[in-house]
Amino acid sequence: MVEITNIRQGAVLNHNHGTETDDGLTVTVEGISASGRPVRVKGTPAFPD
Repeated sequence: MVEITNIRQGAVLNHNHGTETDDGLTVTVEGISASGRPVRVKGTPAFPD
């Protein structure tokens, strides 16, 4: 399971939370993988910072 740590579940995001692009809003998501297994977001590998 992955726990998102910087955005609350159900939060309504706007331009103050990220960068507006032609495709929508780009935000940084931070979280913890309790299993320690690799995580993917929309098929793209997420890497630790």
